[in-house]
Amino acid sequence: MQQGSIIRTHRKHGPDVWQFRWSEKNRSGGRIYRKKVIGTVQQYPDAQAARGATTAC
Repeated sequence: MQQGSIIRTHRKHGPDVWQFRWSEKNRSGGRIYRKKVIGTVQQYPDAQAARGATTAC
């Protein structure tokens, strides 16, 4: 089972950021897509470092 994904997102101003994306089911069975910014590419140079930051929380 997939536990979400880490993607690198471009920002208009400032450095790119890492985002954690996942989905949840609502009461009626539909999907709700969620995302959260983990940090910048300067803080976490690669996706593996960014994923490690998500498991630490």
